[in-house]
Formats: sequence, C-alpha cells, structure tokens
Amino acid sequence: MQKIIRIIAILYFVASVICGAYLYSRLEQTRHELESVRMELSAASDRQSELAEILRRDGEILRESSSTISGIRSQIAAIRESYEKMEDIIANDNRSSNK
Repeated sequence: MQKIIRIIAILYFVASVICGAYLYSRLEQTRHELESVRMELSAASDRQSELAEILRRDGEILRESSSTISGIRSQIAAIRESYEKMEDIIANDNRSSNK
C-alpha cells in the first residue's frame, strides 16, 4: 500500500513539474507578445504626436494673413511640405504593419 502511495506521489510530482514547465513557457511567450505590443503602442503614440505637431504648425501657417501672391504661395508650399511629411509617416507605418 505504501508503495502505491509513493508511486502516486511521484507521478503527481512529475505531472506538476511538466505542467509548471508548460505554464512557464506560455508565460514567457505572453511576455514577449506584450513587449511587442508595448513597442508598437509607443511607436504609434510617437507618430500620433508627430502628426499632431505638423497639423498644429499648419494651423499657425494658415492663421497668418498674407496679402501678396508670393506670401500665399509660400504658405501653400509650407503646407504641401507638411502634408508630404505626414504622407511619408503614414506610408512608413503601413509598410511596417504589413511586415
């Protein structure tokens, strides 16, 4: 009878070790996935801040009144440049998310 109890205890211990190793493996995998998501969130927040700053500057440019054609052209050129920067940011984001 005591031999059966020892065998059951040993089997329980082995099963516990195997389950513990499996759960630890899953925990490590989840940690890596979480770190990846955190990095993506940080990058997205940085891009959002950069886009908001570009839009703020564009708003300032548009608030400036210009009475000459050359002044209006320079405002349009500045805004076009800003929108090209935003397009590059979004295009880079799309390329990195497709990987």
